[in-house]
Amino acid sequence: MTQSRELGGLFKDQLILMKILVTQPMIEIFMDNEIPDLNSMKNIRNEFDKLIKDIEAFNKTQE
Repeated sequence: MTQSRELGGLFKDQLILMKILVTQPMIEIFMDNEIPDLNSMKNIRNEFDKLIKDIEAFNKTQE
């Protein structure tokens, strides 16, 4: 492998490492502060499921 290819690979590795080092704290902050409560997400899913059933029932009456 030539020296320029070795440097190119090294720079790519350093770029990946920098991205990880910048992204990791952002992920940790998100996980600590912004992830919705699991119960509220389950409630939203249940409400959507009810809406889907209501819409399906309505569509059947329109046929």
